[in-house]
Amino acid sequence: MFEDLAASTFGFWVVAWIIVLADSAFLLEPGKFVFTVPRSFRPKLKSASVPFTLKNKELIFAICSVPFRLFIVSDISAANRGPRDTFKMLSTTYRRERRARSLAVVALVALLFLTAGPVIAAVRGVQFSVTALLPSLYASGIAASVLIWTRRKSLGLSSGAALRMSAELVLCPVCVVNVLKRISLAQSRQPNTLAVAHFCSSPKEALSAISENLQFHGEQVHGFGLD
Repeated sequence: MFEDLAASTFGFWVVAWIIVLADSAFLLEPGKFVFTVPRSFRPKLKSASVPFTLKNKELIFAICSVPFRLFIVSDISAANRGPRDTFKMLSTTYRRERRARSLAVVALVALLFLTAGPVIAAVRGVQFSVTALLPSLYASGIAASVLIWTRRKSLGLSSGAALRMSAELVLCPVCVVNVLKRISLAQSRQPNTLAVAHFCSSPKEALSAISENLQFHGEQVHGFGLD
């Protein structure tokens, strides 16, 4: 089957898209939630109240749920350091996303190459499409790697994490599409979920969705202020 796929007109690009989708996926343990931070500093909850789970962990595809965005992974059991510290964390995340805009552009360009690949393959053949687009994909991988390494401190990355991420993108440039997901998951600090939820534009709705998510996983809701 795999030999037939590789030999087909769209085989190379089908495999590339499978890699992108697989790389965009990540699992959230019960009690952990994803938020994005818009300009208003009013975070938006991206975790579902009734999630799709795999082994009791929420399965999220970043390319669908948080495309080309940095996001926060919060933890319901993390220490609540107060509203001032939470707001500082939200503003830091937003500043990091602004500094990562060039990376978002590179990721979008890589996505356009991957979208154009099957179209060109249908018109000119798979060999021509690979020859025409693969060098550009590798160039996007190198560009993303350079940006990550030079801006690692402003993106909240350690030297080791930045080096590892840069090497992965050079070796597998199709993963550039999910570069912001990689940066988000590499952040060491996970803030308290309830502290972040109280900054949402509709805190009651966010807290209700969090409560439903916890109940779906069979987690104990009492003691978290969600009753």
